[in-house]
Amino acid sequence: MLEIIILINLAKKIGVIVEQKGRKKGRYQFMMVAFWFGGEFFGAIVGAIVAELALENEGLGNLLAYILALLCAILGVVVAFLIAKNLQPIDASEPAFDVSGAELDRWSERFKPNSSTPRLEKDGYSGSEEPTKRPPKDRIQN
Repeated sequence: MLEIIILINLAKKIGVIVEQKGRKKGRYQFMMVAFWFGGEFFGAIVGAIVAELALENEGLGNLLAYILALLCAILGVVVAFLIAKNLQPIDASEPAFDVSGAELDRWSERFKPNSSTPRLEKDGYSGSEEPTKRPPKDRIQN
């Protein structure tokens, strides 16, 4: 229960940090929670392996696994906060990518329909569209 309260407070803090930089906070809050649980899971496994190999007392082994799980969870949160604090702020005055008119015109010209392509007209018998001018056959026919 205490871990959930700590996670909620940390998620709020990382959300404030990220929002000040002009980014969406949900992704980074999710990342922090994932780092917490991932670190806790990893630490518990490592702690259990170390306890099994090094300690003969089962009570101390469980305690060691729990302590390593919490330490790795805290390390995961620290990494998440370092990522959030080192983000570059997004400047709203300049676009995220360059949108120059010349570049757009070149691409729009590229995808315009070519005037040499035959127009499609409806066939009188079936109602399907067929080209009025058929392209020459390039294959060798027997």
